[in-house]
This record gives sequence, C-alpha cells and structure tokens, in this order.
Amino acid sequence: MSSNVVDLRNKKPVKKQSRPIPIQRVGERRVSPIRMRRRRNRLVITAASFFLFTCVLALVSYVSYMPRFSVQAITVTGEKSIPEDVVRNYVDAIIHDGSRHYLSRANIFVYPSAVIERDLSKDFPRIASASVSRSDPFSNTVVVSITERESVALWCSQNTCYDMDKGGFIFSQDDATSSMYRFQGGVESSGEPIGQTFASGHLAGLMAFLDALGQAGFTAPGASVESEQDFTVPLAMGFPLKASFGSDAPTLVGNLKLVLQSEALAGKQGEIQYIDLRFGNRVYYKLTGTTAPTSASSTPSR
Repeated sequence: MSSNVVDLRNKKPVKKQSRPIPIQRVGERRVSPIRMRRRRNRLVITAASFFLFTCVLALVSYVSYMPRFSVQAITVTGEKSIPEDVVRNYVDAIIHDGSRHYLSRANIFVYPSAVIERDLSKDFPRIASASVSRSDPFSNTVVVSITERESVALWCSQNTCYDMDKGGFIFSQDDATSSMYRFQGGVESSGEPIGQTFASGHLAGLMAFLDALGQAGFTAPGASVESEQDFTVPLAMGFPLKASFGSDAPTLVGNLKLVLQSEALAGKQGEIQYIDLRFGNRVYYKLTGTTAPTSASSTPSR
C-alpha cells in the first residue's frame, strides 16, 4: 500500500455538535411592554378612584356637621301636663347623643325623626302620639308636636289611683280627688300599672253600663273586674251587681229594675247580698240569712 494513501475504513465518523433546543414551559408567555403599560395604568386609575371616593366620603361627613345644615332649635307644641323644657331636653339628648357618627345626627336632612316619635310615646306614657317636622326643607328648627292622653276614668289599687284614657291605658298617677269612675282589677297583679291596659277592649262598655245605671237612678262609683268574663258593680244601695262583659247595658238595667220591683224583692233591698245579672232573663239574688242564691225571672208578669 502506498504510503501516500490514508485508509478511512477504520476511522469513526465525527459527530456534528447540534444546538440545544430551547424548552418552552407550558403556559408561559412573553409579556409585551404594551400590556405591562396598560396594567400599570389600570392600577393607577384604581388607586386614584379609591382615593377620590375616600375624599368624597370625608367631604360628605364634614359637610353634614356644618352649622348651616344642623338643628339649631327645638320647638314643642301640644303640651299640657308635661313641661315643655322636659320634652325639649329629651329630644335634644336623642339628637346629640355624644357619639361621633359618620353623618351628624343633628343634620337637618338625616336627624332621627322616627326615633324621636317612637321614644317619646314609649318613655312618656302620657303622650299618646308625637310628630316631628320642620317648617321648610332648609329650616334649622325642629317642631315636636305631641298629643297628650285625656283621663276618662281612674284605676285604683288600695289607696293609690291612676289615670286611664278612653282605651283603658293607664298612664299616670292621680291624686284621686276627681269624681270620675273608679275601677279595680283587670291588669297584671304584679308590677307597675302605668303602661298596662285595663280590661282591654271593655272600658267603654263598662262606662256605658255605669252611665245607664245612673240615668235609671242607681248610683255606682265604678266597677271591679273579677275575671276575663265577669265584673261586679257596687251600688250605693248597699249590694253589688254581677254582670258579664258584652252584655247590653240597657237590657241589664231593665232586668235590674224588674227584679227589684218583683214580689220576691219588694221592700227587701236592705236584705240583698247581691244580684246576679249574668244569665239573661234569669236573674239570681241572695238574701241575708240564706245559704244559696234564688232565681227570679226578669220577664214582666201579665
């Protein structure tokens, strides 16, 4: 073999070095500068909006406390028994409660008128209703108009009496010097009677019965509730009447007159212990010395 010949049969082929292929991660994208700028702009706008909103809230709170938009005076009308300054000071204490609210409670647009109306009737039983208003939309004066309850009868327990309105609501203590009808019972036995209602729904009927008795010549100072259905009326003649709620007053008085004129009771009024008018035309009575009541018909005999 010639020395100038190179034998390549036993030579290994030279491998070409290849460039490494970049590995792209799944979900990884190149963020463009434009998108990054937009994102920064959105953040700036959001922060500016929040700052502006906070400033607006602070400004609204500040304006609500300005004297120009605050209650400067309180006027009370309709008072009779309750001193005007007591009501005025009470309303002022509700408006200026000593706390720092976001919106001033003394602001003429948001002052708590509904709370004032509710609490006046709740904390002053003599007040039947209250109305709170202003003379015009920008007035700094609050006008409190109250309606006081009128006493039509007394509720008494032992030596203490209280005023009642026409609905039987007990609202204040009374000196018991008036000549109004006096009632007993008909409320919860324990606790303060003020704020309770006597014989709910029955006071008007009781007073109608007492008026009818007076017109017929029977003097009755009042009545005593014995149960949810029954009551008694002490007559000046010396004996009580027993009756039930819901009965017709003229009918009861008519039955009483007929029974007293009957042969069984004629001339015996001083012996009567009671007369029971709870059973329609069948009237029961009890005389002194007897152990059981006797019945008599109130229907006139022919």
